[in-house]
Amino acid sequence: MLFYLKINTLGYNNAMLIKYNYHTHTTRCGHAYGSDEEYILAAIKQGVKELGFSDHCPFPNVYQEGIRMDYEQLDEYISSINKLKEKYIDQIKIYVGLEAEYYHEIDDYYHKLLEKIDYLICGQHFALSEDRQVYVGFGRDDEKLAEGYTKRVIEAMESGLFKYIAHPDIILRSYRVEGPFRESIVRRICEAAERTHTPLELNMEGMRKKVEHNNVWTDDYYPLPYFWNIASEYNIDVIIGGDYHNPEHMFLDYDKYGFDFVNKFHLHLIDKVNIE
Repeated sequence: MLFYLKINTLGYNNAMLIKYNYHTHTTRCGHAYGSDEEYILAAIKQGVKELGFSDHCPFPNVYQEGIRMDYEQLDEYISSINKLKEKYIDQIKIYVGLEAEYYHEIDDYYHKLLEKIDYLICGQHFALSEDRQVYVGFGRDDEKLAEGYTKRVIEAMESGLFKYIAHPDIILRSYRVEGPFRESIVRRICEAAERTHTPLELNMEGMRKKVEHNNVWTDDYYPLPYFWNIASEYNIDVIIGGDYHNPEHMFLDYDKYGFDFVNKFHLHLIDKVNIE
């Protein structure tokens, strides 16, 4: 697989191929680096036309240090991005959003957020409503957890609150038991995406980690070939999301491997979503 990477690196000049990115984090989540402005300057240098910030959504009375911003940081986050939006208005289109887990029990909260921000994307990392510490991306082979993830993601699509689903294949990194149930997870998510016209994201933070381990096509990390091979059977839109946690990652051109996935599985790629 290292040979594959060497071959495909030829002809690239470390310029980002995606010019619209709506998945960008900030230091407030506790596991990202760089200032808000540094992300914008990097994006401008790379010719990005639209940059959306979507740091991990805070929830009232939920504290996950090193995972998501505290609820008390929300207003400052929105204010910071909006000020930069005006400062660089002539150079780049900037949006302020959030990447959030979905729980239909608190729909009112999402609607209130959307009165303050431009958009939401769904990144279903944690089963917060059942156990605040259960991360869905670790190897558990827990059918109940996988079923809960699938149900929540489908409900998120049906809610109409989210522009797209971030790394929809994250659960398959956890549930690895081959068989009808694992396949059904993918098919149910893809059927819902097709029915609700909700794009699914090819995630480049996962791709970065795969490239660093010299194995783009492994199922050890998302994007997982198993998921996208099945997804290719459905009439769904796919968007490449940077999921940047460091401004320097914008200069690493890992998105080119996202295009390799698109080409290999004949996916229907869209370059942007409508935020306005």
